[in-house]
Amino acid sequence: MRINDIGIGIKLDANFNQLPDDFKLGINVSTPYFLDNWLSIRLEFDYGFFRGIPASSIYSNETWSTYYAFKSGIIVVASQRTAIIRPYVELGGIGFIPSSEFTEEKFAWGIYGLLGFELLFDPESFYCFYFEFNGTGILSGGDTSKFLPPAIYGTGIIVTLGYRFYL
Repeated sequence: MRINDIGIGIKLDANFNQLPDDFKLGINVSTPYFLDNWLSIRLEFDYGFFRGIPASSIYSNETWSTYYAFKSGIIVVASQRTAIIRPYVELGGIGFIPSSEFTEEKFAWGIYGLLGFELLFDPESFYCFYFEFNGTGILSGGDTSKFLPPAIYGTGIIVTLGYRFYL
């Protein structure tokens, strides 16, 4: 695998706690691995969708609102024993720019951690599929005060499926 190259991933997130009300589409970029192929840095941009009932609605009309999420984290490879599966952990910070349709807040932030696996069907290729199990917590902000009942977006147990290729 071309592990020492820049990685670009395309992904879909589903919030396990709030299915089917909160999911994201995103793209991420990873640095080449360093320190003997054990560490990398990843930046990510997500476009999120959150479903709820506006508090101003006379009827219970559900609506979809969007938000943006930005992540930055450090990746640590958990094992390099096999050329087919590469497990890793990632820790970092996350920021949200919510929609004015569901909150008065301009920004929310928090932390995240994840366990991920890259599946390499051909170890010599430049692409892989990946799965991640995330835990995200918002430390400041994050409520949907304009929705009934008020909820928290972008946080909880999140499952990610994606496709990553290396340049």
